[in-house]
Parts: sequence; structure tokens; C-alpha cells
Amino acid sequence: MIRWTVRRTSEDDIAYNPSNIRMSVEREIAFKEIQEKVQLLADHRKEWLKVTFKERSAILDQIVNNCQRVQTKWVKLASEAKKVTETTEELNNVWIIIRLCRQLQYTFEEAIKAQEKDKPIQFTPPPKVMQVDGQYRVIVQDPSSVTLPGIQAEVWIHPGKPLQQGGLLMETFQQEEPLISLVLGAGNQSSISMSDALYKLFNENQVVIFKHNPVLDYFYDIMEEVFQPLIQRNVFHHVKGGADEGAFLCHLDQIDTIHMTGSEKVFNLIHWGSPKPDPETQTPQTKPITSELGCVTPWIFAGGDWSDADLKYHANNLAGCIAQNCSFNCVAPKVLVFPKDWEHKEKFWTLLQEHMNDLPLRFAYYPGATDRFATFCQKYPQTKLIREKDTHDLYLPWAMIDDVPTNNKTEYCFSNEAFCPIITSVSIENSGIPDFLEKATKFCNEKLWGNLSCTILVHPAVQKIYDREVETAVKNLKYGCVAVNVWSAIAFSLGTLGWGAYPDNSPTDIQSGNGYVHNTFLLDFMEKNVLRGPFKMMLGSKLPYFSNHKNSQSTLESLIQWEANRGGFFKTINFLYQGMKG
Repeated sequence: MIRWTVRRTSEDDIAYNPSNIRMSVEREIAFKEIQEKVQLLADHRKEWLKVTFKERSAILDQIVNNCQRVQTKWVKLASEAKKVTETTEELNNVWIIIRLCRQLQYTFEEAIKAQEKDKPIQFTPPPKVMQVDGQYRVIVQDPSSVTLPGIQAEVWIHPGKPLQQGGLLMETFQQEEPLISLVLGAGNQSSISMSDALYKLFNENQVVIFKHNPVLDYFYDIMEEVFQPLIQRNVFHHVKGGADEGAFLCHLDQIDTIHMTGSEKVFNLIHWGSPKPDPETQTPQTKPITSELGCVTPWIFAGGDWSDADLKYHANNLAGCIAQNCSFNCVAPKVLVFPKDWEHKEKFWTLLQEHMNDLPLRFAYYPGATDRFATFCQKYPQTKLIREKDTHDLYLPWAMIDDVPTNNKTEYCFSNEAFCPIITSVSIENSGIPDFLEKATKFCNEKLWGNLSCTILVHPAVQKIYDREVETAVKNLKYGCVAVNVWSAIAFSLGTLGWGAYPDNSPTDIQSGNGYVHNTFLLDFMEKNVLRGPFKMMLGSKLPYFSNHKNSQSTLESLIQWEANRGGFFKTINFLYQGMKG
């Protein structure tokens, strides 16, 4: 395993500190370009406040059309960079942005109706609202919910806070001028870059200077074309560059706020000037920073009597989640949490191995992946490598680490996100399902690093008998998104839900970050989101990321057409038909 020791330069290796910048003629030219683009934002930002909801909706319509126009080029560039022949993953990114724009348009259409009546934003039909123990829980359904039958999305408002839509956005229209936000882009998924920028512009009324992550430099031209309506108005500009350019931007006086997607280490470098915070000796960055920083993502198996079909379905599901983007996802499953002595555990683990063995190895394009992989394998000699004989260059095998002990709070795989194709498992002692759910919740909250999202798999018989205990676990899991029976990545993709860490992380222990994005319904004071799905999709259908989906590309292409054209009977039938063929 030591052979995976290739060093690749990472932005994480360089502090976001102006004193570390290595000056050159080329860099001076780059910094001048950055300053010019930030100045354009400063000169035109007041005009953004004058753009009406109707005009904003028209801008979003242009962005949707631009996405469709560059779709082939977008998918081709990303697939070549990641060395994959299957285009499903990048088609998914196109769909996410088109859907996000359409959901924002829907919200702005409702805002226009409300303004005409001089009333607050009210949706038609209004979302279903529950109040449980003084907390509002909003079931958000949108016109495209038909494309995900059986999926229910819930926004849980901070306890004690009012139910309010669009209030915080409307307040920003009263300011003298918008803030200038620096958005530091992710390096793993192109949709994150665009959705973060759209959130700052349309949800928070801030104009944006966006810095591409060097891993996604190839996406610059795509973003230039897609965001032309915003670039022409000088409310959005973007630049390439590495950590030095990021440091320069972070410390520009004209930058008011910072949003980043990346690692805890980079957050600390920006906020504290060091990979590890030390409030006694370090002076923190004074600009507000929001962030999404990943997670050691758990999947909890709530036990019960699963059939062979159940086991195969969820092994197939999980294999697809692990393999997606070579596991370079903040939502990639990392720790499977089983009840000790669950009679189906060994069979499930074997089925998962079989499904992973059927999947092609992936190119480890993300910086540092080979080092992280080697470290995990050294820490856990029992690691089982799947398809090791096919490994070459930067193509890593799938790695599975079974039965990691749970009694060590500093266990390496609990406190370090692998961000490479590795999955681990733990088994928790229990006296029955209620006891297991309580202990599994405590284990995830207290021993696993991060609090972005998690999944809990609940067999219908378990839900029926132990409904109260299951709901207690859902409530007590301190994650920004708790997904029941489905992958939490769906919550990211929907756009209607907010996406971010469980609130109140401290800058001295930032975990998965702070703040959230997406939230196309403009619900204020969000605490967490809950996504519920059936134990198995209707008629045995599969979501496009399933490891053995036979028609994922056509399914996503039809879904993109559905969203871009805002539905329609025949497009709905075509999408459902393509999905069933999988």
C-alpha cells in the first residue's frame, strides 16, 4: 500500500496570508486583473438593488438557456478532466443549476404577486407547516416534485424563531449598497461553484467576485458563457488562481464577506492564518466567513428483518454513492453504523463488496487523494482492497475497512475525512432497536468529525413499530441534513432545501462550516433539513446514481429537459419512462 505516495500540490499547503505571496511579473498582472474586476463590482453594485424580481427572473431564464447551449461542452470538458466515459455525473451538475434557477424563478413569481398586493411572500399553494414542541417544520414541495415521487423535503426552523419567508432578503433592499462577496470555489463539483454564486446574488443581494479552484480551471469558459447576463451587468466577475490569488482577494479592503467550499484547514488558514486555530496567539480575520467543509458522513442501519431484495437494493444504492465522483464528495458515505449482531450485516457487507467489484476504478484527480489513501491503509492494515490488480497510475482501488472499534474517540477514520474511495464500518452494542438508535445517534454526534449530513435506513416494519424512537433519532442527530432512506446528496440537488452544516459551529472548532446556501424558498432562520424517501423507490425504480443503473444518461437528459421547459405532460412521461428503463 505504500506505493500510493505521489505528491500533488494542493491549495491547502499554502497559507492564505499576504506575507507568503511569491511575487512575479505574471502574478502582478494577475493581481491587477483581480483589482480591476473587483473595482467594476464596486462601481456598479448599487444598480443590483434596482433590478426587479421580474428582471431577476428573466436573468435566470437566460442562465437556463445558456446552460442548455453549453451542456455538451460542459459535460465533455469535465468528463475528460476526470477521465470518465460515463457522462451522468456532469449531467447531474447541469441539472442542479437549471433546477436551482427554475426554483428561484418560481419564488420570484410569488414575490411579484405579493408585491402587487402589498403583502409578504406567500406561496401558492402554501407549503404544509407543522409545529412540534414550539418548532416550525415546513414541508416544501415545488412544481418539479413529480420527478422524485415519494420524496418529502422538510425545513426545520430554529426553535423559538418565527416562520418567515423572504424577510431577510427584503431587508437587504433597504441598504445603501450591496456587499461585495468573495466566493472561493470548490474543486470537486462544478454545480457547487455556480450555486454558491447564485445564492450570494439572489438570496443575499451581494455582488460576487468568484475565484475558481485550480482543479476546476477548465470550468472558467463555461462559467463565462453561462453567467453572461450577470457579467454584463457587472454584478458578477470571476478569476483563476491558486492560494496566492485567494490570499490577495481575502485581504482586499473592498471585499466585505467571504464564502468558501473546501477543507477545515483552508478555513483556518483564512480565518486564523494557521492550519490550526489558537485564539490566544492569533488574530482572526474580521470579515464574515461562511463555509461548507465536508464531513465524515455516517449511514445508520436501523436493523430489522431485511429481505434478500432489500439487501441487494441498498448495497447497489450505497455502491453508487461511494463511487460517485471517486468519492470526492462532502456527502460521500464514510462510516456505516450497524447494530452489533444484526443478522444481515455480513451478507450486506459481502453484497457491497460484490457491487464495488463490478464498478470501474476511478481516476484520483483530486489533490492529496493518493496520500490520504495511503495513510488510511497504513492506519488500518485490515483494509480490503477491491480490484487492486487493476490499479495503475492514479487509479485507486476501492477500499473497505470493517468493524473499526468504537471505544476510541480519537480513532483516525472518525476524525479525518478520507475524501477518496474508502468506506468503513462500525458495530454498536445494543439491547434492541430503541437502544441502538439512541447509541448510534450519540456515536455520530460525539465521535464523528463534521455535521453536514447523514443517512438513516429504516425498514418499514421498524418505522411502524418504533416510529417514536426513529423520529427522536431524526430530531437529535445534529446534522444540517438528516436523510431517511435516501442519500443526502439529493437534498443538495433539490435546491429548495438549505445546504450547510448544523448551526452554531465555532470558528475555533468549525467542523463542517457555518451558514447555508440554496434555500430557493427563502425560508429564514433555518436549523436543519430532513429528507424522507421510501425504503425502496416505487416499482423498484432506481435513481440515476445507482451502481447498476442501465439508463442513467438518458434519464438525466430527460430530467434536464423537464426542468428547462418547466414540466409538461409528455416530458414527465418521458422522464418517468427513461427512469424505469434503468
